[in-house]
Amino acid sequence: MILATRRNFSKRLLGLGLLSLVKPSYANQNRERPIRIVSLGGAITEIIYELNLQKYLVGVDATSNYPLEVRKYPSVGYARTLSVEGVLSLSPTHILATEDVGPPAFVRAIKSNKKINFQILDSEYSFNGLIKRVREISSIGKAIVSQEKLIQRLNQSWRAAYLNQPVIKHPPKVLFLLSHQASRLLVSGRDTGAAAMIQYAGGINAMTSYVGYKPLNVEVFIEANPDIILMTKQSENILGGLQGLLENRSLGSVAAVRNHRFVSIDANQLLGFGPRLPETVLELRRALLV
Repeated sequence: MILATRRNFSKRLLGLGLLSLVKPSYANQNRERPIRIVSLGGAITEIIYELNLQKYLVGVDATSNYPLEVRKYPSVGYARTLSVEGVLSLSPTHILATEDVGPPAFVRAIKSNKKINFQILDSEYSFNGLIKRVREISSIGKAIVSQEKLIQRLNQSWRAAYLNQPVIKHPPKVLFLLSHQASRLLVSGRDTGAAAMIQYAGGINAMTSYVGYKPLNVEVFIEANPDIILMTKQSENILGGLQGLLENRSLGSVAAVRNHRFVSIDANQLLGFGPRLPETVLELRRALLV
């Protein structure tokens, strides 16, 4: 009886010993890699913060400047001129980007890296596009509760900023100017983020004869005769603001210049279509009605 008990006990020890040999291997196979996100877009970074997923951030692009806390992360440069080595040096498991990410060689290299989840998010210039991006990003950190709370808050803000606003009886014609250097001015046509923001705010896009952006044509600009000129803060700084436009004699006859109707908003806030979209639409609407 005692001998049998000892044998059973020995078998149990042997079983436990074998199990201890198997468990570490099994655990290693099923252990998930810690999430490490590189965000290549200011609006994407804002959504990450709104979803409380910033603990996973390890790097951002140069346009990610809000909230201020984001500046503590390493910057990989501008999203259109990225270095493969620079981004990979941060050992990301996930890279989130907008459709203008580049150059093409960077995109090809990252797509071919099977160790990285590379997501290029739809840049749809609309409130619905924002909600889609929130859902896509929240799936990474399984932030379902945060996602629903954020979407509920955005829907409430959107109703107040846009859906419940009365139609402007005499909507102003608004022309959006963009400049990355003082010698080159671009004008927004149809199907751009700027055109969508003008429409959401209750204005009329002054340039609708083409899609995208074109260099400023003075004759066309004068013929369009916008009531208001809209710019990003960054373009305003490059061009010298309203004073810079006033000094351009060829533009002096335009109503917006003559009446000093000039509006500027931060580029990320105005064109990013991130979580600040409702408040930005309301801010722009109020500026158009002044």
